[in-house]
Amino acid sequence: MKKIVLASILMASSMANADVIDLDFGEVNLESEILSSSSLSFTSPAATFNDVSLYAQIVALTLYKDGGSTTSGSVADDIIINQGGNTTTTYAFTLYEDSEFTEVFSPNFDFSFNLFFYDIDGNRKFGNIYYDEVTVYTPSVVEYTTTTALTISENSDGSITASGKGTNAVDGQDGLDSFNQDQADVAASFTFTNTSTVVFDYTIVNTLNSGHRNLLIDANNLSFDNFDTTTTDVTTVSEPGMAGLLLVGLGLLGLRRRKAIK
Repeated sequence: MKKIVLASILMASSMANADVIDLDFGEVNLESEILSSSSLSFTSPAATFNDVSLYAQIVALTLYKDGGSTTSGSVADDIIINQGGNTTTTYAFTLYEDSEFTEVFSPNFDFSFNLFFYDIDGNRKFGNIYYDEVTVYTPSVVEYTTTTALTISENSDGSITASGKGTNAVDGQDGLDSFNQDQADVAASFTFTNTSTVVFDYTIVNTLNSGHRNLLIDANNLSFDNFDTTTTDVTTVSEPGMAGLLLVGLGLLGLRRRKAIK
């Protein structure tokens, strides 16, 4: 418990002094790159920060099953992940300083950025057995409405899960630039400080059939400014197993790029 309290104090102190990176996923259309039948990544110029161009990349670190309906990539300037039902895929979002994705952003000053996960909802008829879940492992502060329809759970390893179990279907899969109350209540905003890689799971629970669902991620257009909110800390420290997954995912991406050059 003392470790968690200390982590919270240090995180709050760093956030207060951090330079905020204003990411933008709308500069170019994010086109999905299929690495193999089981892997997915997409990349984009994301920001110019202190005269440094930053590039964002998402890589599937574990088995990725294409939902087969909507193309993963972008919608309304936001990232969209379309994933097959009854699956859990671990993703890594990373900021780089070069378009070849070899130099991870690592400045000598405090920095932070925000990722807004939204449309974490259930099926319109079967919200108790067909729904989305997002679990974030990277230390951060998660903000959500005081009236949230999500179940926000702190796991034994310090990660946080936002579950849409029992929620109604809410419009959002086509992208949003503002929230109504229902949309805000199935969203969660994560602020990351002094880290360039964010590791998270996207899980689709569906006991009916395979199906598919979508997760959307916004960088800077959405906010909870008009809603009452509360926060919880994600205190997980990256474990060796997660680091190994990250290396495997990045290795697959490098292999695909080398093949493309030949």
